[in-house]
Amino acid sequence: MKKVTVKDQIGRVAGRIAAFQWYVDHPRLEDGRCRFCGTTAACSCISNTKRNLIYWENRLAVLRAESTLTAKEVEKILKSSKLMVKKREQDEMLERLENA
Repeated sequence: MKKVTVKDQIGRVAGRIAAFQWYVDHPRLEDGRCRFCGTTAACSCISNTKRNLIYWENRLAVLRAESTLTAKEVEKILKSSKLMVKKREQDEMLERLENA
């Protein structure tokens, strides 16, 4: 069984933060539907996502305090996660355009 390090935990939390931040920044698809639930009506998805984002940002702060990683190292992990999420979303958008 592999021991889970604080760095591993920070990586997973950074991935969640990046995904939630992407959704908060881009809540609607091109056709006006909610990116999460698919409805065109007003929904509670965005407020739930903002609440989740705040939770994971607080969790990252706790992990950052527990770790020996520098602030630059943590920011590098977070930036890497954001780039990964951006690439995934772009790939999904291209796939939707190809299938349309």
